[in-house]
Amino acid sequence: MNESIFETLLEPCFILNSEAKIIFCNETTTQITACTRRKAKNKKLNELIEFSPKIDWLENIASIVDPTAYKEVSFKNPDGLEGKVQITCQVLEDSKSWIVFFRDVTLEERLQKKYRAELEEKENYARNLEKMVAERTSQLQNLNHLMTALLDSLDQGFLIFNRNGQVLDVVSKACLQTLQVDPKGKKVWDVLKIPAEKVDGFQKWLKTLFEEPLPFEDLIALAPTQLAHSDDKKIDLKYYAIRDEKNKIDGVVTVSSDLTALWEAQQEAELQRIESQRILKLLKEKEIVLTFFEETKSLLEKLDYEDSTELFRQVHTLKGSFSGFGDRESVSTLHSMEDLIHQIQGKISPEIRAKLKEKSQLVLSRWNFLRNWTIEILGEKVFSQDKYFEIPQNELSRIIQILSNIISIDPQAQNLAQELTDHYFKKSVQKYLQSYQKIIDSSARSLGKEVDKIHFVSQDVRIDAQTLTEIGPLFVHVFRNAIDHGIEFPEDRKAMGKPAAAEIIISTGYRDQGILIEISDDGRGINPQIIREKLNKNSIANTNLTDQEVIQYIFEPSFSTKESVTELSGRGIGLDALKNTFSKYHGKVWVESKIGIGTVFSFWIPTTKPAYKQAA
Repeated sequence: MNESIFETLLEPCFILNSEAKIIFCNETTTQITACTRRKAKNKKLNELIEFSPKIDWLENIASIVDPTAYKEVSFKNPDGLEGKVQITCQVLEDSKSWIVFFRDVTLEERLQKKYRAELEEKENYARNLEKMVAERTSQLQNLNHLMTALLDSLDQGFLIFNRNGQVLDVVSKACLQTLQVDPKGKKVWDVLKIPAEKVDGFQKWLKTLFEEPLPFEDLIALAPTQLAHSDDKKIDLKYYAIRDEKNKIDGVVTVSSDLTALWEAQQEAELQRIESQRILKLLKEKEIVLTFFEETKSLLEKLDYEDSTELFRQVHTLKGSFSGFGDRESVSTLHSMEDLIHQIQGKISPEIRAKLKEKSQLVLSRWNFLRNWTIEILGEKVFSQDKYFEIPQNELSRIIQILSNIISIDPQAQNLAQELTDHYFKKSVQKYLQSYQKIIDSSARSLGKEVDKIHFVSQDVRIDAQTLTEIGPLFVHVFRNAIDHGIEFPEDRKAMGKPAAAEIIISTGYRDQGILIEISDDGRGINPQIIREKLNKNSIANTNLTDQEVIQYIFEPSFSTKESVTELSGRGIGLDALKNTFSKYHGKVWVESKIGIGTVFSFWIPTTKPAYKQAA
């Protein structure tokens, strides 16, 4: 069977084998199973979804030879989503597989309670109309003026089309508003604005609908449920069968309703939900949020419009930071900036520079909006420079300097100076990197992968706050590249004898008069042969290099093994930005990897002078 016909269904659809295991499911099923289609395959349906009451035929699906009646049951998925569905099953032509259709009635029940008073009159009219259609099927061609008046009194569009797709003369005036056309005598695919390249498929579906090899309710699910409107109105479409005395489909009633007001109410509710989540995040992760504002503002002020390579690095890092904050609007703008920079050949032209500055101003405006929103929640003092000090920072620096100068008089002064320096002028590397957990979780979820919580080993280290502000945001590229390139899908990991969830380990410590940070994963590793093929394609000699020497090329500008660009990786710019920034601080970066075992990224940076000494 051609399964593609079920891809367009807006309701969940599963095809099961004789063991009730899933062999196909359409995209809509992910909303009810809370897992990817790939993960759902070969699992039993009642393992993914808990039904109440239980559905008996799922335990012996091979016994189903005739279509089952729709049965309304409650369900609950692993994410805790609950609701009600109507479910039916029927055997397919090969007699070796069964198709299961779902209808989600939860939203309908919820909206019915909210809008019952407003829609009661309209629903009564619709029920009366359905009853009249059922009772007088044979007289549809001769509907009198009374029926026409009734239709015109409603604010819904009504039309009837036959097996040839011809719209009959009985239509309501509201069609002029909902469908923006007088449908009388026209073809239904023209009225519903079916694209030219899809008309042939629609006509074949129409023929199948009237022949009814499957129940009308199942086939009609393939019909358009929404209509494009020039005024951006949300037009909902529903269909009802008209049957003759032999119970054969003789026509189809199409009801078009303007649900714009309802859609706008739902959108407003969704915006309120998103804002509520941001408020909760702000209250629970105040320090991480404030660090986001500090780092992104610094990057926005330093954008280099003369050097396209450096500008690319800066924009890519900004995109990672705004993505972690959950601001899709800024991520989209920054992604378009990357696309623009990627087209530059040689110097940045004045025209391109103007476009880039215009886009960066949009991001800055968004940054200001988010900052003002944060102030509304936490108050003006939240962004005060002295918020963590009872005395100004420069005064504390002066006190520490005095303590350092009197070590010969009072040896205790050295310990006190060092303690104040570590506490106020340095930050914990582990605590900073812990803030990437949410980015790791969201990136993995978007790709259908699983990653455990970050595991820290060895001692924590504290680093100069100014240095961490420079290098810290760049670690986003390590985590996103590990998830996109290195970590396998759960089913692939299981096949290799690995746990479904990957592990990321971070080790920090002092070494060789500096700080060493190691970030490792237990993914597929870096294949040096793929790197060599990329180098050969770019005419870069590599025959005399070892595999470990070859894989260091991943830190080179614009080097990426991915063929396509995504919001996670593919630009070949993130790791290059890390290498350049560490080099600026006289540090080093390198990578070690074993195929099938995993990868270790190492970052070493010399211990810097405390901020108060640098300022002296």
